Amino acid sequence: MIVGAESLRPLGTRHSFSLVGDSAGALLSTEHLNQIVEIGEATVTVEAGIRYGELSGALHDRDLAVANLASLPHISVGGAIATGTHGSGVGNQSLAAAVSAIDVVGADGSIRLLRRGDHDFDGAVVGLGALGLVTRVSLDVVAEFELRQYVFEELPWSAVETHLDAILAASYSISLFTTWTDLGVAQVWLKTKDQLDSQSSFFGATAARQPVSSTVSASFFIDVSPRVPRQKLTAEIVSGDGSLQRITLLCRIDTLDELEYYRNGGILHYVLRKLAA
Repeated sequence: MIVGAESLRPLGTRHSFSLVGDSAGALLSTEHLNQIVEIGEATVTVEAGIRYGELSGALHDRDLAVANLASLPHISVGGAIATGTHGSGVGNQSLAAAVSAIDVVGADGSIRLLRRGDHDFDGAVVGLGALGLVTRVSLDVVAEFELRQYVFEELPWSAVETHLDAILAASYSISLFTTWTDLGVAQVWLKTKDQLDSQSSFFGATAARQPVSSTVSASFFIDVSPRVPRQKLTAEIVSGDGSLQRITLLCRIDTLDELEYYRNGGILHYVLRKLAA
């Protein structure tokens, strides 16, 4: 199929928010490339279509884990590394950093094994599907570990402005959820290996007083269609009680070149399209 196709794009679980998977040619899903090939002491080798949730369960049975995960369990390993997907946490690298080897099927049908340290290995790992179909991936593994999540509320804007770097580096993973009001950041989700005092505070935010939902109750509507650099965009915020607030945002696309990158789905997509033209 690969050799016979005039053009072909591989697909993972279609979670990417860019145009990277668009093609007028053939689309090849990796959905059924979902097997674990081998679990070793330092690495695990999997087929590229396996999802992180499935992989994590198998590693758990061996008291192992990957150092960082995608935000959702249904995201495929091959798609995540090919698009440079990040996890979260200042101390965590992108998911592609865990890759120690990949098998790539080229346009001529040949299979090439690339290992960490090989020439152009890094570029091939985050390849956006442009270099061929990744069929197998070897990932570094670590000893299994557990995380706790603590939720804090009403983090003052003054603390965010003054201590942003320290806030984001304070734990394994930090998520800030805001409703864009003067009250501050509505919720801080802190994931840590440590056990915290249930009454502790976090840079002025207080521990949540009751269980919280997975999302802040607000909807955002933004016309993200910049036509010129540094265009002002209007955002409408509808809170859970139905109240409407409008704010003006400055789109930080500062130059015509950046605008062209945006329209192509990113600078790497822009470069690849130029090379293929």
